[in-house]
Amino acid sequence: HAIESAYVGLWRGMLGFGHYALGLAAIATLAYQILVIFVVPQFAQILGEGIPRFSHLVFQAGLGAALLAALWLFVAWIFLSVLTARRAILLRAWPVLFSRIGLLRGAVTRHRALLHAWTAGALLDAGVAPAAALDGARDTVADWTRIDGTRLDAESDRALLDGAASVGTLRDELQHRLASELADAPLALAARRERLALYAGIFTALLVVPLLVAMYLMFFRIAATV
Repeated sequence: HAIESAYVGLWRGMLGFGHYALGLAAIATLAYQILVIFVVPQFAQILGEGIPRFSHLVFQAGLGAALLAALWLFVAWIFLSVLTARRAILLRAWPVLFSRIGLLRGAVTRHRALLHAWTAGALLDAGVAPAAALDGARDTVADWTRIDGTRLDAESDRALLDGAASVGTLRDELQHRLASELADAPLALAARRERLALYAGIFTALLVVPLLVAMYLMFFRIAATV
């Protein structure tokens, strides 16, 4: 419940970002279709064989369609990343593929460390010895998230936890990690959402600019022939 309370508002924001990218893709696709169906054929009749090579490449040889396909793949990647990361953080499923290549893989990795700290704390509260509690937490979380236990030890800084156990402060360290993650991770996710919105705008611009350049090249060619 604490995790859901911390993250649920941000997931709505991330979905809003996904819809923003979806809107950009829809507008770009509509503009491209209007150009290809209504505008480019008229220019082709006027210019004949004199269509600029780049314009021909974009509108007639398939480069524009390929750019739009890449944009739609980007949109699909955004939605799959957000939805699968949400399922992982709310413990409904652990998407191995998108925890590695998704846009929010950093948030999923941090959440794995939170799961480790929570599990180790629960085992300590149940009376398990510190070393056994850390081992049990590692094995449980590694099995759930389907990664190697050695990698999880590295992510959770096992050496530091073993040091805390040796001086009797392991419980305090685990509680500190839980509190810090619940406070800091949503803020980090909010900052990442803003960066992703900027990247989506730049990525869309890089796909739309070639369409505009190809269009204006035909304008300039017609103007030069008048």
